[in-house]
Amino acid sequence: MAAITLPGDWTGQYKGSTLNLSGFKLSFSDEFNTLDVVPNNGTGKWFAPVHAPYGAATFMSPVGATNPFSVSDGKLTITMKQVDGAWQSGTMQTVNSAGQGFAQQYGYFEMRAAFHGGAGAWP
Repeated sequence: MAAITLPGDWTGQYKGSTLNLSGFKLSFSDEFNTLDVVPNNGTGKWFAPVHAPYGAATFMSPVGATNPFSVSDGKLTITMKQVDGAWQSGTMQTVNSAGQGFAQQYGYFEMRAAFHGGAGAWP
């Protein structure tokens, strides 16, 4: 196992510092102006594989009445709801189970997200 040690107190010493991104090239972006999510075997920007029950939850297909995904005003919403005592929601990834799609191991990654609080909420 490898570890990277950063000098100083990252949260204190470098807080507010500007990161120079001039040497970086944008390789993936989604502003969520449209919804481009497909089942695991489709062709799209995002894949939403249907998983067997995972604990008390099931991840649903982006196709049909149980679709948990929606886009409005540049925001993606993934809804969780309880149906017949079981939880249903969705999961998204950029690579399907056949290895097709977008993948990147190193670089600068950024996202903006909001999560509802409460018991059992992630993160």
